Amino acid sequence: MTTTSSSNTKLNQQAVKFANDLLRSQSLMQNYYDELSTASKNKSWEPQIMDNWLDKQGYQCTFEQVLAAQKQLSSYQLAYWNGLYLTTVSGGESGQGPLVAVQSKGTNTPDVSVDQTLLIGFTYHNLNLSWTKNPLPEVTQPSEGSFIFRLTTTKKGLANPAFTGTLNGKSIAGVLTTPEQAKKATSKTPPAINTTLQYVNLGVQMIAQLTFIALNVYQLYKTRLEIKKLQSEGKDTKDLEKTEKTQEDATGNSVKEGENANGDLQKVSEEDYNNAVNDSISDTNPELPDNLSENPPQINSEENNLLKETAKKNNEEEASNEEEGEGEGEEGEGEGEEGEDSDSVLEDIGKLFEEGGEDI
Repeated sequence: MTTTSSSNTKLNQQAVKFANDLLRSQSLMQNYYDELSTASKNKSWEPQIMDNWLDKQGYQCTFEQVLAAQKQLSSYQLAYWNGLYLTTVSGGESGQGPLVAVQSKGTNTPDVSVDQTLLIGFTYHNLNLSWTKNPLPEVTQPSEGSFIFRLTTTKKGLANPAFTGTLNGKSIAGVLTTPEQAKKATSKTPPAINTTLQYVNLGVQMIAQLTFIALNVYQLYKTRLEIKKLQSEGKDTKDLEKTEKTQEDATGNSVKEGENANGDLQKVSEEDYNNAVNDSISDTNPELPDNLSENPPQINSEENNLLKETAKKNNEEEASNEEEGEGEGEEGEGEGEEGEDSDSVLEDIGKLFEEGGEDI
């Protein structure tokens, strides 16, 4: 179990710099993905290998410290959740919640809109975005709410930025989407999304996937370490070996999804991507609390069901885009795979941070 709330756990500023630079550099993301992909296939991999790679890139920190820093950046910088979110509200049909958009404009305080209405006076702290209907004495806005941003995963290994919470007293869940998918999934018109934000969204998705791959690789390393320890003591490792196989599959799936996310990112020139990031996210390293933030509450059953509904609708639109033009003979198989994936939203990635050990 982690000790993320311990006052003895301090952030390494070089790790913060790496995590911050990662979103701003397309080539750094590519190189980091390559290193993680190699690590996922190496049964003798250990964190020291990644530590050495980080040192060669000019960052004097450890792999574990990077994981901790990535968590902290997303906990206190709303810009790291840039994007358009498809939502489901309790009691409503899938995809019929309001569209939520987070759009950075060169500062660490992005614009946030709910149903195309900009929020006034919101706060963001430790993954929690909240606002009231009366932020100022003479100002009234149509909604009040509280969202907790999370990284969720599917059985196929896709890491997806998402949030759960309440909106005007009702439970709500949102999943990162694209303007094209949002148009097909809901009757609501998406807010104007400029090219700059679309490029940054690709980076946000890639960072989410890299975080998930890194946590999977680290968790697999810890399991293998425990197996070796038990074997040296002459103890049975059958159950742990089953866990290892499950983790190997999960890691492999996350790497495959990382290849897809990386492919989408590489369609944008490095110059265009880096310019877009510089235009939308502050180029200064943010001031963060020294102590690691606590993990958010685990998703409850109602929130999990809402996430599943929203992800299903989002994935249906992705599948229809990919399968457009295919023959009818393949539809039955596609529907079966879609059904499996629609029920595949797992607990948020914060659980992997909890299982990662004292350094994360």
